[in-house]
Amino acid sequence: MTINHSQLIDQVITLCGGENVFAEQAEAIPRLSDESVIAVDPEVILTGLQGVDPRWSERWQQWPDLAATRIGQFYQVDEDLLYRPTLRLLDGAVAVCNRLQQVRDTRTASEKDTHTP
Repeated sequence: MTINHSQLIDQVITLCGGENVFAEQAEAIPRLSDESVIAVDPEVILTGLQGVDPRWSERWQQWPDLAATRIGQFYQVDEDLLYRPTLRLLDGAVAVCNRLQQVRDTRTASEKDTHTP
């Protein structure tokens, strides 16, 4: 499952400089196939904590060409901080922004390693 642009979490992702690759889905909370995720090739995959298998990121390892798998960008964020428009949303936004910054830092470090003579 994911979220489209109508959800508050989408606004947090945008605020943090990220892009929700499923923002234009017709349903507010669409169910996705693995193939639809592979087709958009996300650099990071975020999920919540509640009811999530602790080995959730392992399922993506079977697709080594998936950008998130190649660079190891799988993160969990406490969804209770993101689902309600309360002051706790600020803590959720900080958590998402920190995760997305980790992705940017990893990408920058990787680019430096690639371009070092």
